[in-house]
Amino acid sequence: MKSMQPYMPGESAPASDIGISDRYQEIKFRVFDLTLEYLDQQGVEGESIPLTALQDEIARAIAVVLMSRGIALNMRERAQLIEDVQNEIVGFGPLEPLLKDPGVDDIIVNGPARIYVERNGELEPVQTRFRDTTHLMNVIQRIVSPIGRRVDEGTPYVDGRLPDGSRVNVIIPPVALDGPILSIRKFKHIPLTGEDLVRNGTATPDMLKYLIGA
Repeated sequence: MKSMQPYMPGESAPASDIGISDRYQEIKFRVFDLTLEYLDQQGVEGESIPLTALQDEIARAIAVVLMSRGIALNMRERAQLIEDVQNEIVGFGPLEPLLKDPGVDDIIVNGPARIYVERNGELEPVQTRFRDTTHLMNVIQRIVSPIGRRVDEGTPYVDGRLPDGSRVNVIIPPVALDGPILSIRKFKHIPLTGEDLVRNGTATPDMLKYLIGA
């Protein structure tokens, strides 16, 4: 029997590094597929069972996949894998952490492999990605369905507002030539202050003084 080999770096590795590699992605989606098989055998869907029960099924799938590949993960890495697979089943996949990040103002997706976020007025790429175009389209449908919309070749453009107030815009082929395009402008629950406007470059200190004195 082959010995179990650690897959990722040790405990000192930053959590943001987990999930970037192709190998991790392959393991994540094998766990995802196997978890769906388990749920299908029970005749249930991920959204219809308690979250703890779903996490138990994901953990069971992780144990099988890691054993079959001779891979060992530490507790932090297992927890990250459970969360990532959970996001694929009942969340918005790789976009879920970005949607929860209060520092992210906008999310822009140009096809399955190119994702950008805006932080403090600066656009930057992120390492997360979708499995393929089908994966991206599934997440897009999951995003727009709560607002009673659907995007397909007959309706390749959707513009709407999500339940939390965020603005979503979707363009898919044939209108989008290089694959689906998705943008989400997140709703700010905490209003921006004058200092915020200066810090992110929207206003200068002199402009702020003028507005205060107006």
